Amino acid sequence: MTAPAQPQPVLRLLDANLDRAREGLRVVEDWCRFGLDRADLVARLKDLRQRLGLLHADRYKQARHTAGDVAAGMAHPAQAQRQEPAAVVAANCGRVQEALRVLEEFSRGVDDALAVEAAAIRYALYDLEVELLRAAGVAVVERGSDGVDASWPRVSASCDYTSAVRFGDEVDIAVTVAVGRSSATYTFAFSQAGRVVAAGRVVAVRCLMHPDRKPEPVPIPGEIVARLAAYGPQA
Repeated sequence: MTAPAQPQPVLRLLDANLDRAREGLRVVEDWCRFGLDRADLVARLKDLRQRLGLLHADRYKQARHTAGDVAAGMAHPAQAQRQEPAAVVAANCGRVQEALRVLEEFSRGVDDALAVEAAAIRYALYDLEVELLRAAGVAVVERGSDGVDASWPRVSASCDYTSAVRFGDEVDIAVTVAVGRSSATYTFAFSQAGRVVAAGRVVAVRCLMHPDRKPEPVPIPGEIVARLAAYGPQA
């Protein structure tokens, strides 16, 4: 018994997101190789990329039709702002995670092996991203040579719940960061099966942590602004 033919749009979508995920992994892998000299991270990223490559079936490639893709060549102004390696790494990690989620959703019933592998790789990348950002130099507390550390105390936190979820439900959390002169505002959108269930907001302020007086807000350095820009709101 042969499997029913799948609609060409679904095959094209799977091909595009397999390409997107593999390309993003290669960008991060090459930075770990040439920029960080981290053979351990390179090996882990290469394994993820090759696992996806094994599932990039010919039928997906044969469905490719770049000339008919209405979004081919479309760019976003935020891409031009990613000049720091950490911002490039963060953006590509996000790109891969989004592509894997698309693969996971649309390959169910079409290619179950791809759906399972996409989910496994997505969760593996969540953990790996933390190591990548640490390796790129993102720190929560910066030790000052004068004994005064710089840190990010939270000054506000809120969460509004709009719908109920149950234990065992899978919840998606989309995070964006808006950067001000000395503050970073993290906005969280919680959704379950396509419906919004909660919205949260946390504000952190970059401060000098004086041992003998209250924290002093200070401007966020340009290199940190560039790193956080990868998580900014997208139009």
